[in-house]
Parts: sequence; C-alpha cells; structure tokens
Amino acid sequence: MACPFRVFRVVVGLTALLLPFSTRLAGQVKPVERPTIVRAAPPAPAAPDLAIEQVQFAESIHSELGPMATAFVTIRNRGALDALLPAGAALVSGAAPGGLRFSDAVPGALTIKAGETRVVQLRSLDVCSGGWGRAPVTFTVDPAKRVPESNRANNAATNVPTVTDLSAADLVIQSLTLKSGAGKSGGALDLHVMVRNAGTAPAVLCPAVPLLRETQTPVSGKYGLQTLTYAATATPAPPSGNVNVGGSDTLRNTDVLVQPIGIVILPGGTRDLVLTAAYRPGDVAAGMYTWQVLVNPDGRVPEQNRGNNSFAAQLQAY
Repeated sequence: MACPFRVFRVVVGLTALLLPFSTRLAGQVKPVERPTIVRAAPPAPAAPDLAIEQVQFAESIHSELGPMATAFVTIRNRGALDALLPAGAALVSGAAPGGLRFSDAVPGALTIKAGETRVVQLRSLDVCSGGWGRAPVTFTVDPAKRVPESNRANNAATNVPTVTDLSAADLVIQSLTLKSGAGKSGGALDLHVMVRNAGTAPAVLCPAVPLLRETQTPVSGKYGLQTLTYAATATPAPPSGNVNVGGSDTLRNTDVLVQPIGIVILPGGTRDLVLTAAYRPGDVAAGMYTWQVLVNPDGRVPEQNRGNNSFAAQLQAY
C-alpha cells in the first residue's frame, strides 16, 4: 500500500512546477484592443460674423454746441454670409460710464456683404445732453443682436478718447454795470455781468445749472439775492422774446433757449450775463453802493480755478 504522504508530496511538487509556467503564460496574454472610431463634427452652417477692427477719435469745437467728439469705427463682416440689419436697428453704439455716448441707427435696411469692410462715423451727444471725458469707451457692433452670427466674441472693442479736458476752463468776471432795462429811461435797471473764459478749454454752461448769484447788493432786503439759471425748451422755437443763445452774446435770466444745449464760452471769449430788474431808482438813497456777484456759484461748471469767481464793484444808485 502506497504511503499517503508520498502522494501528497508528488501533488505539491507538480503544483509548484506548474505555477511558474501558468503565471508566465498569464503574463503573456494581452487584451484585444478595439479600434477607436472618430466621427468628424458636422460643419457649422455658414453665417455672418461682424467684428470691430479699429476705433479712432477726432474732436471739433463748435462755437454754439461746444466740443463734439467723432468716433470712426471700422467694422468687417468676417463671415461667409451677408449680414442684414433691419431698418431702425443700431449698427454701432458706444458708451463710457459717466462719459461719452455714441449711437447710430440704420435709417433703412442695411446689408454688409461677406468680406466687406466699412467705416462708421458716429458723433457724440453734446456735453449737456450726454457726458464728456476721457473714460474708455466700449463700442459694440449690432448691440441688439439682430443679426444671427457665428461669433459674437469679436463684436466689441474699447479705446480711450483723446478729447479736451473741460476742467481747463477758467471763468472770471470782468465788469459789473447797471443799465436801463429794455432801453426805457426811468425804469428798472438790469445788472450786466461780463464773464470771460481765461482758461484754455471751452466753458459749457448747461441748462438748470446756476451761472451767477448775487452775494451782496444794497437792495437784497427788498429783492433778495438773485440767481441766474436758464431753462431750455425743445424745438419748435418758443414765443417771440425768447432767444437762441447762438445768435446773441447777451443772456438774461428771463430768456428761454430754443434747444437744450449749453452756453459756450470759448477760451478768451466773453458773455454778457444779465440779471433783469436788479434795481429800481429810488430803492435806496442816491450814492455809491457795493454789488458783489459770484460766477459758477455751485461749482457745477468744470474749471481749473474757482478762487477768482467772485467780483465786487462800486455802482451808482440814484
């Protein structure tokens, strides 16, 4: 009878011999690699692609409207299809927070062909209706997204306008004079205040902004201290007797301007500002009295020096 221990030793030995072989055999077995199938994305449908390529600025100084900025915006349709803007849509708009604002509405339907480049000229709003300054202006083509485009990432561009710094103005009072109102002898007298811009930039005095204020008069107890602030009305022109400041160097506190634009005093220029019915003969005893007036009393007109805004003169009362 065979010894069971001997059989056990044989089985264990065979297992020991076969184990390295099976391990080596298993190490040589590699998984079957399946080929990767790459499917190409379908081509994007052809579409317009409006892009802003360049922004430039120019400035002009108008004797009635003051400084005006013009932007020249170069746009290009980089797409494969024509871009069609419907009538009334804005082609390009531009704005800076608290600064310049531009806009351009298409009067009729506009087509910009594929590959076409055109320069759009935009004028800023006047200083009183809009803003002013050197803050960066961001322009956007098709701001209302009326054109279906393949790419809107290139629709905007920003540039810094090189425009006049209006704070370089400097308003000073040259003279005070009492004159008969409307040329009527013996009637109320108007106080004429000749204001000069001694600075290097235009001074723009906007509607609802105080221009002058009396600070001392011999008749303040009777009439108070007057302030000159003019209002403005849109066209058509108001009734006869009101003025368009562009046609006159004299502005009275009873005047209403034809358009909501500012009073412009160019560098070196003057403006006769009038406080009507400032004095009537007999209000005080005849003699010399002090009248004192402050120009730009609330500091709302940008200027470089407000220390010279007050002026006093001895005027004859009778």
